[in-house]
Amino acid sequence: MLSVLVSLVESVAFSHVVAALSALYLFNYIQKIQRPQLHCGEGKWKNKLTTGLKMLQEPYYPTFWLYLSHANTVIGNLLKKQESASYEREILHLSDGGVLALDWAHAKEPKSIVMIIPGLTGNSQSNYICHVVNKCVLQGSTVVVFNYRGTCGVELRTNMTYSATWKGDVAEAVKHVRRECSVPLIAVGSSLGGMILLNYLATHGADSGVDFALTISTVFDVMKSAVEMEKSINKYTLNYYLARMLVGQVERHTARFESIADMEATKKSRTIRDFDINFTVKVFGYKDVLEYYEDASNFGRIPIIQTPTVCLNAADDMMSPADALPTKLAADNPNVAMVVTKCGGHLGFCEGIWPRGSNWADRFLSELVTLVSQDGLVD
Repeated sequence: MLSVLVSLVESVAFSHVVAALSALYLFNYIQKIQRPQLHCGEGKWKNKLTTGLKMLQEPYYPTFWLYLSHANTVIGNLLKKQESASYEREILHLSDGGVLALDWAHAKEPKSIVMIIPGLTGNSQSNYICHVVNKCVLQGSTVVVFNYRGTCGVELRTNMTYSATWKGDVAEAVKHVRRECSVPLIAVGSSLGGMILLNYLATHGADSGVDFALTISTVFDVMKSAVEMEKSINKYTLNYYLARMLVGQVERHTARFESIADMEATKKSRTIRDFDINFTVKVFGYKDVLEYYEDASNFGRIPIIQTPTVCLNAADDMMSPADALPTKLAADNPNVAMVVTKCGGHLGFCEGIWPRGSNWADRFLSELVTLVSQDGLVD
């Protein structure tokens, strides 16, 4: 009889614990359901966005069981259904003798050209890129995906790969695409691609050749990002995964780089910072990783960007923490709009009960492209 009572008490206690934890989870989830915050200087661009983008007026409802940052980032991307895109490949010959691939997906009567610059280890075949490409083509935009040197099956012909500060290749690609462009050119940069794009826009000012720009989950303060990514779970999951992907991209070029970088140390890199110390700093001629990270950070470049730009970030992005977002600087620049969701992780932005299709960021991109393709920047 006593054992039955003990079991009953334990059962009731367990039920209370489960109920309390569930209530806490639900409470935290509800706190995340908010409209995106918009930080932008007063002017035509802000008016265009506030009147034309419905998604800025509606709350973002993250997937109930994936709203936590790591789940949104990792599981959300794993669940996303696999898509492929149909491309026509063009090899762009660069001024220093290097080459890269521009993969084109054509719309019949394009209203705009969307140039996509992928993330750290992404390319035109990456699933998240294919989702965006197909969505843009379906709504009437031609898409060109910029593939970094030595990636996506293209031979590396020089002792130069790519980095967060190497904007020369993007400059040549924009100039090339612009020659064929009689419709608005919209540049989209994901993560690392966004860092390179913002650097390019800040450097070229009114002569960027880009009509509109969007960055998604980009990093603005690289040192803060590195510190955050080396904390506990981040270090042994996403950081480790990305570092090993980077190692895989360069180790096949060991013979080319062994006189420039410590390739044996590079192959042992376990974090992105390890890789940058052993490889990136040496190849791109920086004194040390601190100098490289300072040069790669776009926080201070926000005030000088003249191209109408939207920077979409989640406040819980482990690669770009909320205190490293230049919201105040964006609020003083009428050309830059920072859109910040309460959650979304890094390139996650899951929504719906079973997030297999396009995510919230994909829909935001689609709505923005439609808006600026129609009549450009007016009123």
